[in-house]
Amino acid sequence: MASRKLAAGWGRLTGVAAAFLANRLAVFAVAVLGFAVIAHGPFLNASEPALRLSTGLFSRFDSGWYLGIVGEGYFYPADGYPNTHFFPLYPAAMRLLGLAGIGPVDAGFLISNLCLLAACILLLKLVRLDFDEGVSYRTVLYLLAFPASFFLSAVYAESLFLLCAVASMYFARRGNWPLAGISGFLCALARMPGALIFLPLAIEYLEQRKFSIRGIRPDAGFLLFPLLGLLVFMGYLQLQFGDPIAFIHSTQYWNRNSMDPLVLVSGAGIAKMIIKALFQPDATVHVFPMNIVYVLFSLAAIAAAAASIKFLRRSYAAYCLVFLFAAMSIGRLDAIMRYIAVIFPLFIVLAIAGRRKEADGAILAFSLLLLALFTVMFVNGYKMY
Repeated sequence: MASRKLAAGWGRLTGVAAAFLANRLAVFAVAVLGFAVIAHGPFLNASEPALRLSTGLFSRFDSGWYLGIVGEGYFYPADGYPNTHFFPLYPAAMRLLGLAGIGPVDAGFLISNLCLLAACILLLKLVRLDFDEGVSYRTVLYLLAFPASFFLSAVYAESLFLLCAVASMYFARRGNWPLAGISGFLCALARMPGALIFLPLAIEYLEQRKFSIRGIRPDAGFLLFPLLGLLVFMGYLQLQFGDPIAFIHSTQYWNRNSMDPLVLVSGAGIAKMIIKALFQPDATVHVFPMNIVYVLFSLAAIAAAAASIKFLRRSYAAYCLVFLFAAMSIGRLDAIMRYIAVIFPLFIVLAIAGRRKEADGAILAFSLLLLALFTVMFVNGYKMY
């Protein structure tokens, strides 16, 4: 019996690794080919066309901010763009690999892809706690095939955050609250909304105790670790710049102003963003109608998050709602696809919908087609957030 379980576990591991390898090699090949044959966009730096066969293809847009933190640290000028909007865990990991002589771009690319592989393995194990093999594998496949999953291989913090978030929820499900708390602590240091994982963790803790106050034990203290992670970064910002919420104040430079939560929840905020995206699109965006794509994916994410309330555990539904709310609270939809890529319960909902062979094929075909298109756009310097 033990040998069968070991063989089954090894089979799942190799299956995920094979899917990851095939998918990422295809993404890289598409990036190389697309960079060679497609006209370069307006946001490609003059030095970047030389990076045809390198990991530099996946160093675009916000990647430069992480690379700047690695090289020069944080800065918070009185006027101009600060970099305190970008949280420290990812550049710290890049700098750590730099001690081994690995260049920052290569380090970022390596970290992102290793974290994505580890996240896929843990995600399979997490979904397997509640669903069959089919739903588990489809969840991973849909994540890899998601049209914005190229961000998970780019020099961005998304894969690192995804790994920390999946690990935190997985350890919570297993009742290992110290590791759940530590993973949540790292979540808070990976991306700005990371500390919000405190809420789904708290719901999971209470659910395992049947929402009984008497069931609360000292291990509930580990639920505070995500908040502690945020406080650590805030303490650094206070000591360095005298502004513990410099990461919030810096968002104004990217034209991202927090929306009133009541306006957003009421639906009026979402309607306002959709109208703005459709009728006042960014004039610097290329001819491809990305504004329509952002709106459609926003609506699909909202529908899937609503479905998660019915089909998933309360803690997973809370994760969907909390992080989707955070993504939309900035008042713009142009980064929504990158934010959706780390809301992993949405892919569980999609995997449930893909139980029928026809639906599964349609989802994969549509996703992979857009993934190829958007990867080429990204590496060629067409605006992709």
